[in-house]
Amino acid sequence: MMRRRMWIRPRHRRMRRATHWLRTTAGSLAALGALAGATAAPAVHAQPAQKPGLPPGLDVAIGRPVTVGGTVRRDPSDVSSVDDGDASTVWQPGAAKVSVTVDLQAPQRVSGCGVTWAGAAAGARFSVTVSTDGKTWHALPGLAGQGTPVAGIIQYADCPQPGVQARYVRLSVWTAKGRIPGIAEFRVFSPSAQAASAMMLGDDLSTMAQEEAIGTKYSADGKTQPLLAILKAGGTNYVRLRLWVNPPGGNNNLTQDLKMAREIKTYGMRLFLDIHYSDFWADPGKQNIPAAWRGQSLPALAKTVKSYTQSVMEAFAKQGTPVDMVSIGNEITDGILWPVGQLNLPDGTQQWSQLAALLNAGIAGARAGNPKGHPLKVMLHIDRGGDNAGAEWFFDNIMQAGVKGFDVIGLSYYPWFHGTLAAFRDNIRALAQRYHKPIVVAETQYPWTTANADGTPNQVDATTPLLPGYPATPDGQASFVRDIVSLVAALPNHLGLGVFYWEPAWLPGVGWEPGAGTSADNLTEFDWQGRALPAVDAYQIGPATRSGS
Repeated sequence: MMRRRMWIRPRHRRMRRATHWLRTTAGSLAALGALAGATAAPAVHAQPAQKPGLPPGLDVAIGRPVTVGGTVRRDPSDVSSVDDGDASTVWQPGAAKVSVTVDLQAPQRVSGCGVTWAGAAAGARFSVTVSTDGKTWHALPGLAGQGTPVAGIIQYADCPQPGVQARYVRLSVWTAKGRIPGIAEFRVFSPSAQAASAMMLGDDLSTMAQEEAIGTKYSADGKTQPLLAILKAGGTNYVRLRLWVNPPGGNNNLTQDLKMAREIKTYGMRLFLDIHYSDFWADPGKQNIPAAWRGQSLPALAKTVKSYTQSVMEAFAKQGTPVDMVSIGNEITDGILWPVGQLNLPDGTQQWSQLAALLNAGIAGARAGNPKGHPLKVMLHIDRGGDNAGAEWFFDNIMQAGVKGFDVIGLSYYPWFHGTLAAFRDNIRALAQRYHKPIVVAETQYPWTTANADGTPNQVDATTPLLPGYPATPDGQASFVRDIVSLVAALPNHLGLGVFYWEPAWLPGVGWEPGAGTSADNLTEFDWQGRALPAVDAYQIGPATRSGS
Protein backbone atom coordinates (compact mmCIF):
# COMPACT_ATOMS: atom_id res chain seq x y z
CA MET A 1 0.00 0.00 0.00
CA MET A 2 2.21 3.01 -0.78
CA ARG A 3 -0.26 5.83 -0.73
CA ARG A 4 -0.85 7.28 -4.12
CA ARG A 5 -4.37 6.52 -5.11
CA MET A 6 -5.50 6.50 -8.73
CA TRP A 7 -9.26 6.46 -9.15
CA ILE A 8 -10.22 4.68 -12.36
CA ARG A 9 -13.78 5.94 -12.05
CA PRO A 10 -13.49 9.17 -10.09
CA ARG A 11 -16.35 9.57 -7.66
CA HIS A 12 -17.38 12.39 -5.35
CA ARG A 13 -16.21 11.65 -1.82
CA ARG A 14 -17.99 13.48 0.98
CA MET A 15 -15.64 14.14 3.88
CA ARG A 16 -16.86 16.31 6.73
CA ARG A 17 -15.13 17.79 9.72
CA ALA A 18 -17.02 17.99 12.97
CA THR A 19 -16.34 18.05 16.66
CA HIS A 20 -14.79 14.73 17.69
CA TRP A 21 -15.22 12.89 20.96
CA LEU A 22 -12.74 10.99 23.09
CA ARG A 23 -12.43 8.93 26.26
CA THR A 24 -10.24 10.51 28.96
CA THR A 25 -7.10 8.41 28.75
CA ALA A 26 -3.57 9.70 29.20
CA GLY A 27 -2.41 11.90 26.35
CA SER A 28 -5.89 12.31 24.91
CA LEU A 29 -6.90 15.73 26.16
CA ALA A 30 -3.90 17.40 24.54
CA ALA A 31 -5.44 16.75 21.12
CA LEU A 32 -8.94 18.13 21.80
CA GLY A 33 -8.26 21.57 20.37
CA ALA A 34 -7.34 20.09 16.99
CA LEU A 35 -10.37 17.82 17.07
CA ALA A 36 -12.73 20.75 17.35
CA GLY A 37 -11.28 22.33 14.24
CA ALA A 38 -8.44 24.36 15.79
CA THR A 39 -5.58 25.23 13.49
CA ALA A 40 -2.80 24.70 16.03
CA ALA A 41 -0.71 21.57 15.55
CA PRO A 42 -1.76 18.81 17.95
CA ALA A 43 0.58 17.78 20.71
CA VAL A 44 2.68 14.68 20.19
CA HIS A 45 1.13 11.77 22.04
CA ALA A 46 2.99 10.98 25.23
CA GLN A 47 2.26 7.99 27.45
CA PRO A 48 -0.65 5.91 26.12
CA ALA A 49 -3.18 4.26 28.33
CA GLN A 50 -2.09 0.78 29.35
CA LYS A 51 -5.68 -0.37 29.90
CA PRO A 52 -7.79 -0.91 26.77
CA GLY A 53 -10.42 1.74 26.24
CA LEU A 54 -12.90 -0.79 24.88
CA PRO A 55 -14.85 -3.47 26.73
CA PRO A 56 -14.40 -6.87 25.06
CA GLY A 57 -16.97 -7.96 22.49
CA LEU A 58 -18.69 -6.98 19.29
CA ASP A 59 -21.12 -4.08 19.15
CA VAL A 60 -24.34 -6.11 19.04
CA ALA A 61 -26.58 -3.03 19.00
CA ILE A 62 -25.89 -2.31 15.31
CA GLY A 63 -29.15 -2.15 13.39
CA ARG A 64 -31.31 -3.32 16.30
CA PRO A 65 -34.73 -1.72 16.93
CA VAL A 66 -34.58 1.54 18.88
CA THR A 67 -37.45 3.17 20.74
CA VAL A 68 -37.54 6.71 22.12
CA GLY A 69 -38.96 7.91 25.40
CA GLY A 70 -39.09 11.28 27.14
CA THR A 71 -39.82 14.71 25.72
CA VAL A 72 -38.70 14.77 22.09
CA ARG A 73 -39.22 18.07 20.33
CA ARG A 74 -38.14 16.95 16.90
CA ASP A 75 -39.26 14.16 14.64
CA PRO A 76 -37.25 11.13 15.86
CA SER A 77 -37.36 9.39 12.47
CA ASP A 78 -33.57 9.52 12.22
CA VAL A 79 -33.10 7.77 15.56
CA SER A 80 -31.63 4.78 13.70
CA SER A 81 -28.34 6.70 13.57
CA VAL A 82 -28.03 6.02 17.31
CA ASP A 83 -26.97 2.41 16.64
CA ASP A 84 -26.01 2.28 12.95
CA GLY A 85 -22.39 1.41 13.72
CA ASP A 86 -21.19 4.81 12.51
CA ALA A 87 -20.28 7.56 14.97
CA SER A 88 -20.16 10.05 12.09
CA THR A 89 -23.97 10.20 12.07
CA VAL A 90 -25.82 12.06 14.84
CA TRP A 91 -29.27 11.94 16.36
CA GLN A 92 -30.14 15.29 17.93
CA PRO A 93 -33.60 15.21 19.51
CA GLY A 94 -33.50 18.83 20.68
CA ALA A 95 -34.95 17.99 24.08
CA ALA A 96 -34.15 18.46 27.75
CA LYS A 97 -34.81 14.82 28.55
CA VAL A 98 -34.85 11.68 26.44
CA SER A 99 -34.11 7.98 26.56
CA VAL A 100 -33.31 5.53 23.79
CA THR A 101 -33.80 1.82 24.31
CA VAL A 102 -32.07 -0.76 22.13
CA ASP A 103 -33.78 -4.13 21.82
CA LEU A 104 -31.05 -6.74 21.25
CA GLN A 105 -33.92 -9.11 20.28
CA ALA A 106 -32.50 -11.91 22.45
CA PRO A 107 -30.75 -12.06 25.81
CA GLN A 108 -27.04 -11.31 25.47
CA ARG A 109 -24.11 -11.33 27.86
CA VAL A 110 -23.33 -7.60 27.95
CA SER A 111 -19.72 -6.72 28.78
CA GLY A 112 -20.10 -2.95 28.58
CA CYS A 113 -21.25 -0.04 26.50
CA GLY A 114 -19.88 3.03 24.79
CA VAL A 115 -21.31 6.41 23.82
CA THR A 116 -19.99 8.95 21.34
CA TRP A 117 -21.52 12.36 22.06
CA ALA A 118 -22.06 15.13 19.54
CA GLY A 119 -22.24 18.48 21.26
CA ALA A 120 -22.17 19.58 24.87
CA ALA A 121 -24.88 20.69 27.28
CA ALA A 122 -24.44 22.48 30.61
CA GLY A 123 -25.40 20.28 33.52
CA ALA A 124 -26.32 17.29 31.32
CA ARG A 125 -26.33 13.84 32.92
CA PHE A 126 -26.81 10.33 31.63
CA SER A 127 -27.32 6.80 32.87
CA VAL A 128 -27.36 3.33 31.32
CA THR A 129 -29.75 0.66 32.55
CA VAL A 130 -30.39 -2.91 31.43
CA SER A 131 -33.33 -5.28 31.54
CA THR A 132 -34.08 -8.85 30.58
CA ASP A 133 -37.85 -8.35 30.22
CA GLY A 134 -38.30 -4.63 29.50
CA LYS A 135 -40.03 -4.14 32.86
CA THR A 136 -37.42 -4.40 35.59
CA TRP A 137 -34.35 -2.22 35.09
CA HIS A 138 -30.94 -2.20 36.73
CA ALA A 139 -27.98 0.16 36.45
CA LEU A 140 -25.22 -1.15 34.23
CA PRO A 141 -22.45 -2.47 36.48
CA GLY A 142 -19.26 -0.55 35.92
CA LEU A 143 -21.01 2.78 35.32
CA ALA A 144 -21.12 4.15 38.83
CA GLY A 145 -24.26 6.18 39.43
CA GLN A 146 -24.95 8.81 36.81
CA GLY A 147 -22.40 10.01 34.27
CA THR A 148 -21.82 13.38 32.67
CA PRO A 149 -21.54 13.70 28.89
CA VAL A 150 -18.20 15.37 28.29
CA ALA A 151 -17.41 17.43 25.22
CA GLY A 152 -14.63 15.78 23.27
CA ILE A 153 -14.95 12.38 24.94
CA ILE A 154 -15.83 8.86 23.80
CA GLN A 155 -17.11 7.34 27.03
CA TYR A 156 -16.92 3.62 27.71
CA ALA A 157 -18.03 1.56 30.68
CA ASP A 158 -17.18 -2.08 31.10
CA CYS A 159 -18.91 -4.55 33.38
CA PRO A 160 -17.11 -6.79 35.84
CA GLN A 161 -16.44 -10.15 34.25
CA PRO A 162 -18.33 -12.11 33.05
CA GLY A 163 -20.79 -9.26 32.38
CA VAL A 164 -24.53 -9.02 32.82
CA GLN A 165 -27.40 -10.73 31.01
CA ALA A 166 -29.73 -8.32 29.19
CA ARG A 167 -32.02 -8.01 26.22
CA TYR A 168 -32.83 -4.30 26.54
CA VAL A 169 -30.26 -1.57 27.10
CA ARG A 170 -31.41 2.00 27.76
CA LEU A 171 -29.46 5.23 27.55
CA SER A 172 -31.15 8.10 29.40
CA VAL A 173 -29.95 11.71 29.06
CA TRP A 174 -31.30 14.84 30.71
CA THR A 175 -30.44 18.42 31.63
CA ALA A 176 -32.07 21.10 33.74
CA LYS A 177 -31.96 23.66 30.96
CA GLY A 178 -31.52 23.84 27.22
CA ARG A 179 -31.28 20.59 25.32
CA ILE A 180 -29.26 17.43 25.74
CA PRO A 181 -26.20 16.70 23.59
CA GLY A 182 -26.64 14.72 20.40
CA ILE A 183 -25.97 10.99 20.37
CA ALA A 184 -23.59 9.93 17.61
CA GLU A 185 -23.33 6.26 18.57
CA PHE A 186 -24.59 4.05 21.39
CA ARG A 187 -22.69 0.77 21.47
CA VAL A 188 -23.52 -2.37 23.41
CA PHE A 189 -20.71 -4.92 23.62
CA SER A 190 -21.13 -8.67 23.93
CA PRO A 191 -18.22 -11.12 23.74
CA SER A 192 -18.50 -13.94 21.22
CA ALA A 193 -16.00 -16.77 21.39
CA GLN A 194 -17.50 -18.15 18.17
CA ALA A 195 -16.97 -14.91 16.25
CA ALA A 196 -13.47 -14.49 17.66
CA SER A 197 -12.60 -17.96 16.39
CA ALA A 198 -14.37 -17.80 13.03
CA MET A 199 -13.33 -14.31 11.92
CA MET A 200 -9.97 -13.41 10.43
CA LEU A 201 -8.67 -10.79 12.84
CA GLY A 202 -5.40 -9.88 11.24
CA ASP A 203 -2.49 -7.51 10.91
CA ASP A 204 -0.16 -6.86 7.99
CA LEU A 205 3.31 -7.22 9.56
CA SER A 206 5.40 -7.03 6.42
CA THR A 207 8.00 -4.76 8.05
CA MET A 208 8.34 -6.92 11.18
CA ALA A 209 11.64 -8.47 10.09
CA GLN A 210 13.13 -5.05 9.38
CA GLU A 211 11.98 -3.72 12.75
CA GLU A 212 13.47 -6.74 14.48
CA ALA A 213 16.74 -6.22 12.60
CA ILE A 214 17.18 -2.69 14.02
CA GLY A 215 16.26 -3.77 17.54
CA THR A 216 12.77 -2.24 17.84
CA LYS A 217 11.11 -3.20 21.11
CA TYR A 218 7.39 -3.36 21.82
CA SER A 219 5.57 -3.30 25.14
CA ALA A 220 2.09 -3.76 26.59
CA ASP A 221 0.86 -3.51 30.15
CA GLY A 222 4.23 -1.95 31.00
CA LYS A 223 6.19 -5.04 29.93
CA THR A 224 8.46 -5.53 26.92
CA GLN A 225 7.15 -8.50 24.95
CA PRO A 226 7.52 -10.02 21.48
CA LEU A 227 5.34 -8.22 18.94
CA LEU A 228 3.41 -11.35 18.03
CA ALA A 229 2.69 -12.11 21.69
CA ILE A 230 1.23 -8.62 22.21
CA LEU A 231 -0.95 -8.85 19.12
CA LYS A 232 -2.15 -12.37 19.90
CA ALA A 233 -3.20 -11.27 23.40
CA GLY A 234 -5.17 -8.49 21.72
CA GLY A 235 -7.11 -10.94 19.56
CA THR A 236 -4.99 -11.19 16.39
CA ASN A 237 -5.25 -14.66 14.84
CA TYR A 238 -3.99 -14.00 11.28
CA VAL A 239 -0.90 -12.27 9.83
CA ARG A 240 -0.64 -10.82 6.33
CA LEU A 241 2.71 -10.67 4.51
CA ARG A 242 3.37 -9.01 1.16
CA LEU A 243 5.61 -10.79 -1.31
CA TRP A 244 7.76 -9.08 -3.94
CA VAL A 245 9.61 -10.98 -6.68
CA ASN A 246 13.06 -9.35 -6.57
CA PRO A 247 12.80 -6.29 -4.31
CA PRO A 248 15.50 -3.70 -3.62
CA GLY A 249 17.31 -4.61 -0.43
CA GLY A 250 15.75 -8.07 -0.35
CA ASN A 251 12.94 -7.18 2.02
CA ASN A 252 9.67 -9.08 1.59
CA ASN A 253 11.19 -11.52 -0.85
CA LEU A 254 10.42 -15.22 -0.62
CA THR A 255 13.37 -16.05 1.63
CA GLN A 256 12.41 -13.41 4.21
CA ASP A 257 8.72 -14.25 4.11
CA LEU A 258 9.43 -17.94 4.64
CA LYS A 259 11.44 -17.11 7.75
CA MET A 260 8.68 -14.82 9.05
CA ALA A 261 6.07 -17.50 8.37
CA ARG A 262 7.89 -19.90 10.68
CA GLU A 263 7.80 -17.35 13.49
CA ILE A 264 4.13 -16.54 12.84
CA LYS A 265 3.07 -20.18 12.93
CA THR A 266 4.81 -20.78 16.28
CA TYR A 267 2.20 -18.44 17.76
CA GLY A 268 -0.63 -20.49 16.33
CA MET A 269 -1.58 -17.77 13.85
CA ARG A 270 -2.67 -18.31 10.27
CA LEU A 271 -0.98 -16.84 7.21
CA PHE A 272 -2.37 -14.52 4.53
CA LEU A 273 0.08 -14.09 1.64
CA ASP A 274 -0.31 -10.95 -0.47
CA ILE A 275 1.45 -11.60 -3.80
CA HIS A 276 2.18 -8.30 -5.57
CA TYR A 277 3.53 -9.81 -8.84
CA SER A 278 6.04 -6.97 -8.87
CA ASP A 279 9.56 -6.26 -7.65
CA PHE A 280 8.27 -3.44 -5.45
CA TRP A 281 5.03 -1.68 -4.45
CA ALA A 282 1.95 -2.54 -6.53
CA ASP A 283 -1.34 -0.69 -6.12
CA PRO A 284 -4.03 1.04 -8.23
CA GLY A 285 -1.51 3.62 -9.43
CA LYS A 286 1.24 1.21 -10.49
CA GLN A 287 1.56 -2.49 -11.21
CA ASN A 288 5.08 -2.73 -12.57
CA ILE A 289 5.99 -6.04 -14.15
CA PRO A 290 9.03 -7.74 -12.54
CA ALA A 291 12.21 -6.99 -14.44
CA ALA A 292 12.86 -10.68 -15.09
CA TRP A 293 9.42 -11.13 -16.67
CA ARG A 294 9.48 -8.23 -19.10
CA GLY A 295 8.98 -8.77 -22.81
CA GLN A 296 6.81 -11.88 -22.46
CA SER A 297 3.65 -12.33 -24.50
CA LEU A 298 0.31 -12.83 -22.74
CA PRO A 299 0.41 -16.66 -23.02
CA ALA A 300 4.01 -16.78 -21.81
CA LEU A 301 3.33 -14.39 -18.96
CA ALA A 302 0.27 -16.37 -17.85
CA LYS A 303 2.45 -19.49 -17.74
CA THR A 304 5.05 -17.60 -15.69
CA VAL A 305 2.40 -16.37 -13.25
CA LYS A 306 1.05 -19.88 -12.75
CA SER A 307 4.44 -21.50 -12.23
CA TYR A 308 5.68 -18.71 -9.94
CA THR A 309 2.55 -18.81 -7.79
CA GLN A 310 2.67 -22.61 -7.56
CA SER A 311 6.35 -22.60 -6.56
CA VAL A 312 5.73 -19.96 -3.88
CA MET A 313 2.86 -21.90 -2.37
CA GLU A 314 4.89 -25.11 -2.45
CA ALA A 315 7.78 -23.41 -0.66
CA PHE A 316 5.59 -22.41 2.27
CA ALA A 317 4.01 -25.87 2.42
CA LYS A 318 7.37 -27.65 2.26
CA GLN A 319 8.60 -26.00 5.45
CA GLY A 320 5.38 -26.80 7.30
CA THR A 321 3.83 -23.33 7.13
CA PRO A 322 1.22 -23.62 4.37
CA VAL A 323 -0.57 -20.44 3.25
CA ASP A 324 -4.12 -20.18 4.58
CA MET A 325 -5.29 -17.33 2.34
CA VAL A 326 -3.62 -15.86 -0.73
CA SER A 327 -4.33 -12.68 -2.67
CA ILE A 328 -3.76 -12.85 -6.42
CA GLY A 329 -2.32 -9.38 -6.74
CA ASN A 330 -2.56 -6.33 -4.50
CA GLU A 331 -5.27 -3.70 -5.04
CA ILE A 332 -5.81 -4.84 -8.63
CA THR A 333 -8.51 -2.30 -9.49
CA ASP A 334 -6.59 -1.38 -12.65
CA GLY A 335 -5.12 -4.79 -13.33
CA ILE A 336 -1.71 -6.38 -12.77
CA LEU A 337 1.58 -6.74 -14.65
CA TRP A 338 1.34 -3.56 -16.71
CA PRO A 339 0.99 -3.10 -19.61
CA VAL A 340 0.09 -6.71 -20.51
CA GLY A 341 -2.51 -7.04 -17.74
CA GLN A 342 -3.36 -3.35 -17.39
CA LEU A 343 -7.09 -2.88 -17.35
CA ASN A 344 -7.35 0.69 -18.61
CA LEU A 345 -4.88 1.66 -21.32
CA PRO A 346 -4.11 5.34 -22.06
CA ASP A 347 -6.12 5.18 -25.28
CA GLY A 348 -9.25 4.09 -23.38
CA THR A 349 -9.01 0.37 -24.22
CA GLN A 350 -10.08 -1.97 -21.43
CA GLN A 351 -8.26 -5.31 -21.32
CA TRP A 352 -10.64 -7.50 -19.34
CA SER A 353 -9.73 -10.70 -21.16
CA GLN A 354 -5.99 -10.17 -20.67
CA LEU A 355 -6.46 -9.46 -16.97
CA ALA A 356 -8.75 -12.48 -16.62
CA ALA A 357 -6.14 -14.77 -18.20
CA LEU A 358 -3.49 -13.65 -15.72
CA LEU A 359 -5.78 -13.88 -12.71
CA ASN A 360 -6.94 -17.35 -13.68
CA ALA A 361 -3.30 -18.37 -14.04
CA GLY A 362 -2.53 -17.10 -10.55
CA ILE A 363 -5.57 -18.85 -9.08
CA ALA A 364 -4.63 -22.11 -10.80
CA GLY A 365 -1.05 -21.84 -9.54
CA ALA A 366 -2.22 -21.22 -5.97
CA ARG A 367 -4.50 -24.27 -6.09
CA ALA A 368 -1.79 -26.45 -7.60
CA GLY A 369 0.78 -25.46 -4.96
CA ASN A 370 -1.56 -25.87 -2.01
CA PRO A 371 -0.98 -29.14 -0.13
CA LYS A 372 -3.70 -31.72 -0.50
CA GLY A 373 -6.37 -31.45 2.17
CA HIS A 374 -5.22 -28.04 3.41
CA PRO A 375 -8.02 -25.41 3.42
CA LEU A 376 -7.06 -22.45 1.23
CA LYS A 377 -8.97 -19.29 0.47
CA VAL A 378 -8.14 -17.29 -2.67
CA MET A 379 -8.83 -13.55 -2.67
CA LEU A 380 -9.20 -10.89 -5.34
CA HIS A 381 -8.37 -7.56 -3.70
CA ILE A 382 -9.36 -4.08 -4.88
CA ASP A 383 -9.26 -0.70 -3.17
CA ARG A 384 -12.93 0.39 -3.31
CA GLY A 385 -13.97 0.08 0.33
CA GLY A 386 -16.47 2.95 0.15
CA ASP A 387 -17.31 2.87 -3.57
CA ASN A 388 -20.05 0.36 -4.30
CA ALA A 389 -20.50 1.37 -7.94
CA GLY A 390 -16.77 0.96 -8.56
CA ALA A 391 -16.58 -2.35 -6.71
CA GLU A 392 -19.55 -3.86 -8.54
CA TRP A 393 -18.23 -2.56 -11.86
CA PHE A 394 -14.97 -4.43 -11.26
CA PHE A 395 -16.40 -7.73 -10.03
CA ASP A 396 -19.24 -7.83 -12.55
CA ASN A 397 -16.79 -7.37 -15.42
CA ILE A 398 -14.11 -9.70 -14.11
CA MET A 399 -16.63 -12.50 -13.65
CA GLN A 400 -18.10 -11.89 -17.10
CA ALA A 401 -14.55 -12.12 -18.48
CA GLY A 402 -14.30 -15.65 -17.12
CA VAL A 403 -12.43 -15.33 -13.83
CA LYS A 404 -13.46 -18.15 -11.56
CA GLY A 405 -12.19 -20.10 -8.61
CA PHE A 406 -11.70 -17.23 -6.16
CA ASP A 407 -13.34 -17.41 -2.75
CA VAL A 408 -13.09 -13.99 -1.12
CA ILE A 409 -13.72 -10.36 -2.04
CA GLY A 410 -11.00 -8.20 -0.52
CA LEU A 411 -11.32 -4.44 -0.04
CA SER A 412 -9.07 -1.65 1.16
CA TYR A 413 -10.79 0.99 3.27
CA TYR A 414 -8.97 4.18 4.24
CA PRO A 415 -11.56 6.89 4.99
CA TRP A 416 -9.45 9.77 3.63
CA PHE A 417 -9.24 7.92 0.28
CA HIS A 418 -12.43 5.87 0.16
CA GLY A 419 -15.24 7.87 1.74
CA THR A 420 -17.52 7.78 4.74
CA LEU A 421 -18.12 4.91 7.11
CA ALA A 422 -21.73 4.83 5.93
CA ALA A 423 -20.49 4.34 2.35
CA PHE A 424 -18.27 1.49 3.53
CA ARG A 425 -21.12 -0.14 5.47
CA ASP A 426 -23.52 0.11 2.53
CA ASN A 427 -20.88 -1.22 0.13
CA ILE A 428 -20.06 -4.39 2.06
CA ARG A 429 -23.75 -5.12 2.57
CA ALA A 430 -24.48 -4.72 -1.12
CA LEU A 431 -21.49 -6.84 -2.20
CA ALA A 432 -22.43 -9.65 0.17
CA GLN A 433 -25.99 -9.64 -1.17
CA ARG A 434 -24.94 -9.45 -4.82
CA TYR A 435 -22.12 -12.02 -4.94
CA HIS A 436 -22.74 -14.24 -1.89
CA LYS A 437 -19.00 -14.35 -1.27
CA PRO A 438 -17.21 -13.67 2.02
CA ILE A 439 -15.98 -10.11 2.48
CA VAL A 440 -12.58 -9.29 4.01
CA VAL A 441 -11.20 -5.83 4.71
CA ALA A 442 -7.70 -6.59 3.47
CA GLU A 443 -6.33 -3.20 4.54
CA THR A 444 -7.45 -0.43 6.85
CA GLN A 445 -5.82 2.17 9.13
CA TYR A 446 -6.66 5.17 11.26
CA PRO A 447 -4.45 7.80 12.97
CA TRP A 448 -3.77 8.03 16.70
CA THR A 449 -2.19 11.47 16.25
CA THR A 450 -1.69 13.94 13.41
CA ALA A 451 1.91 14.62 14.41
CA ASN A 452 4.91 13.32 12.46
CA ALA A 453 7.84 11.31 13.83
CA ASP A 454 10.32 11.68 10.96
CA GLY A 455 11.11 13.91 8.01
CA THR A 456 8.91 12.03 5.55
CA PRO A 457 5.51 13.72 5.09
CA ASN A 458 2.63 11.63 6.42
CA GLN A 459 -0.37 10.69 4.32
CA VAL A 460 -2.55 11.88 7.23
CA ASP A 461 -1.80 15.18 8.97
CA ALA A 462 -3.67 18.02 10.67
CA THR A 463 -5.19 19.11 7.34
CA THR A 464 -6.61 15.67 6.43
CA PRO A 465 -10.42 15.44 6.63
CA LEU A 466 -11.14 12.59 9.06
CA LEU A 467 -14.39 10.93 10.06
CA PRO A 468 -16.56 12.95 12.45
CA GLY A 469 -16.84 11.04 15.71
CA TYR A 470 -13.42 9.42 15.31
CA PRO A 471 -10.67 11.77 16.52
CA ALA A 472 -7.00 11.29 15.66
CA THR A 473 -6.30 10.00 19.16
CA PRO A 474 -5.58 6.58 20.65
CA ASP A 475 -9.21 5.99 21.63
CA GLY A 476 -10.56 7.42 18.40
CA GLN A 477 -8.39 4.93 16.54
CA ALA A 478 -9.49 2.02 18.75
CA SER A 479 -13.17 2.92 18.32
CA PHE A 480 -12.74 3.03 14.54
CA VAL A 481 -11.17 -0.44 14.40
CA ARG A 482 -13.76 -2.05 16.70
CA ASP A 483 -16.60 -0.41 14.74
CA ILE A 484 -15.16 -1.74 11.47
CA VAL A 485 -14.93 -5.25 12.94
CA SER A 486 -18.48 -5.01 14.28
CA LEU A 487 -19.87 -3.81 10.94
CA VAL A 488 -18.16 -6.66 9.09
CA ALA A 489 -19.32 -9.21 11.68
CA ALA A 490 -22.90 -7.95 11.27
CA LEU A 491 -23.09 -9.00 7.61
CA PRO A 492 -25.78 -11.64 7.01
CA ASN A 493 -25.08 -15.33 6.53
CA HIS A 494 -21.63 -15.05 8.15
CA LEU A 495 -20.26 -13.36 5.02
CA GLY A 496 -18.27 -10.87 7.10
CA LEU A 497 -15.08 -12.92 7.19
CA GLY A 498 -12.43 -10.61 8.54
CA VAL A 499 -10.46 -7.38 8.97
CA PHE A 500 -6.73 -6.75 8.52
CA TYR A 501 -5.02 -3.68 9.95
CA TRP A 502 -2.20 -2.48 7.71
CA GLU A 503 1.25 -2.24 9.34
CA PRO A 504 0.27 -1.59 12.99
CA ALA A 505 3.90 -1.96 14.10
CA TRP A 506 5.78 -0.01 11.41
CA LEU A 507 7.65 2.37 13.69
CA PRO A 508 10.10 5.11 12.64
CA GLY A 509 13.53 3.79 11.68
CA VAL A 510 12.34 1.55 8.84
CA GLY A 511 11.64 3.33 5.57
CA TRP A 512 9.17 2.64 2.79
CA GLU A 513 12.23 2.24 0.56
CA PRO A 514 15.94 2.03 1.41
CA GLY A 515 17.13 5.33 2.90
CA ALA A 516 13.64 6.82 3.29
CA GLY A 517 11.27 7.34 6.18
CA THR A 518 7.65 6.25 6.53
CA SER A 519 4.46 8.13 5.69
CA ALA A 520 2.44 5.98 8.08
CA ASP A 521 4.16 6.53 11.44
CA ASN A 522 0.99 8.06 12.99
CA LEU A 523 -1.23 5.20 11.78
CA THR A 524 0.40 2.49 13.89
CA GLU A 525 -1.14 0.75 16.90
CA PHE A 526 1.97 1.47 18.94
CA ASP A 527 3.38 4.84 19.91
CA TRP A 528 6.87 5.86 18.78
CA GLN A 529 8.42 4.24 21.85
CA GLY A 530 6.79 0.92 20.94
CA ARG A 531 4.12 1.05 23.66
CA ALA A 532 0.82 -0.58 22.75
CA LEU A 533 -2.10 1.77 22.14
CA PRO A 534 -5.71 0.80 22.91
CA ALA A 535 -6.32 -0.28 19.29
CA VAL A 536 -4.07 -3.29 19.89
CA ASP A 537 -7.00 -4.72 21.83
CA ALA A 538 -9.71 -3.77 19.33
CA TYR A 539 -9.78 -7.39 18.12
CA GLN A 540 -10.81 -8.62 21.59
CA ILE A 541 -14.30 -9.57 20.48
CA GLY A 542 -14.33 -12.74 22.54
CA PRO A 543 -13.71 -13.01 26.28
CA ALA A 544 -10.89 -10.66 27.29
CA THR A 545 -7.41 -12.20 27.29
CA ARG A 546 -5.06 -9.35 28.17
CA SER A 547 -4.18 -8.90 31.80
CA GLY A 548 -5.90 -5.93 33.38
CA SER A 549 -8.62 -5.75 30.72
